[in-house]
Amino acid sequence: MTLVKSFSSLLCLMLLTSCSLMHAELKEPEVTLVTIELLPLRGMNPEFKITLDVYNPNDYDIELAQLSYQLMVQDQQLFTGKNSDIPSLTKLQHQQVSLRGTAKLFSSFKVLKAILKHPEKAVQYQLSAQLDYNDLLPMYDFVKQGSFTPLPKSK
Repeated sequence: MTLVKSFSSLLCLMLLTSCSLMHAELKEPEVTLVTIELLPLRGMNPEFKITLDVYNPNDYDIELAQLSYQLMVQDQQLFTGKNSDIPSLTKLQHQQVSLRGTAKLFSSFKVLKAILKHPEKAVQYQLSAQLDYNDLLPMYDFVKQGSFTPLPKSK
């Protein structure tokens, strides 16, 4: 009986150690914001598309459960969202991830008015997001800031 307890304890210790070593080796994905686009108006609420480039620096694929995000423009929340339809991150590869969000006309009226009045003028943004892994890995939070032009001038 003592042998069985000792073996069980050793097995548990090995499993815990291997799990902690696996988490220690995780390198966080590198996320670059590629574009924020104001899509053609359909209806009352403007829709935006955000394109991210996500690089997986690990030598194994990472399965994602969802990506939660919030877009602030000119220090005001424009929209929030969640995307559960995200492809797994292929090892040592770049992948494009697209997010969409619809601005609520009344809650973000001031920002939308400025954007729609001068769509060729750059505005400041902050994208806050959280990647949730399918595995027992910790969530990855990131923030990207900069400016974008909702509708660049045509050449």
